[in-house]
Amino acid sequence: MRDIVRKAKKIDAEFVTDQDAYNWNKIFNLRAELAKDSIDEKSLFTRLINALLAGEYDKASKLQTEIYHKVEELKLLYDAYEKNII
Repeated sequence: MRDIVRKAKKIDAEFVTDQDAYNWNKIFNLRAELAKDSIDEKSLFTRLINALLAGEYDKASKLQTEIYHKVEELKLLYDAYEKNII
């Protein structure tokens, strides 16, 4: 799933609409939530790894479900974003 997150890159285009900017902002935020740690907050991927290492399997299962849904949303958004770039 990390590969899907990494492949969702901003596309350089000469003409960008408000829809493109809106979609990219949603994609950017989803990518960060899934895979980017900060000092104050850990990404969903990191939290999943930590839960598995700690043996917190119920928590890990819930995180896996959340990650799955967010990655599916990311794929749909990126598909719409990519199709609207000319």
